[in-house]
Amino acid sequence: KQWYQRRVRGRRICSKLTTALAYPKLEVQIQLECLDIMSEVLHKFGSLVSTQHPRIQESLLPLLANSKAAVRKRTSVAIGYLVQNSASAQFEDQVKHVMEHLSNPSKFIQSYITC
Repeated sequence: KQWYQRRVRGRRICSKLTTALAYPKLEVQIQLECLDIMSEVLHKFGSLVSTQHPRIQESLLPLLANSKAAVRKRTSVAIGYLVQNSASAQFEDQVKHVMEHLSNPSKFIQSYITC
């Protein structure tokens, strides 16, 4: 029963966080808090929220090109925790995304290398 409750809570939290992170006019400080919480959830309960992984990935990958270095850094940390519990197909998608951006150098290339 406890396992089920954790899973449901984790899904709710991830759903709200991904929605918030997708909002383009979100204040940087709130974005950073959301990324910290997302990292903790993925670190501690990553396997319990595996059904949310594709949606989480969709919300995190675009943030690697954010203009704020702190957002890019925390996004890299969250993606690191996401990768630990990702299915192989999803992991391949993440690697392809990063490799595409590495082949087109930009001012955010360091964020993609860190990933």
